[in-house]
Amino acid sequence: SCAPMRALGRISFSLYLTHFLVLGTFSCWFYIRFESQLPRSVWAPADLLLSTALLIPIAYVFERAIDRNGIRFAKWFVNR
Repeated sequence: SCAPMRALGRISFSLYLTHFLVLGTFSCWFYIRFESQLPRSVWAPADLLLSTALLIPIAYVFERAIDRNGIRFAKWFVNR
């Protein structure tokens, strides 16, 4: 019931929809770029943290721009 958990709950579906995009682009690029230069104990946590830091704002924007409008349209459609 705390505010951060409510915010995560609100963007959870958007996280689900956008995480593969981030994993398939940024995380793969990061792996290819740093795998041979840094030890795994450095690049793997850095990749996780940076991917998460990128994913949360993307999911927030997706929720505001697409998910909310989709829910609003679905409610309108059902009421018709």
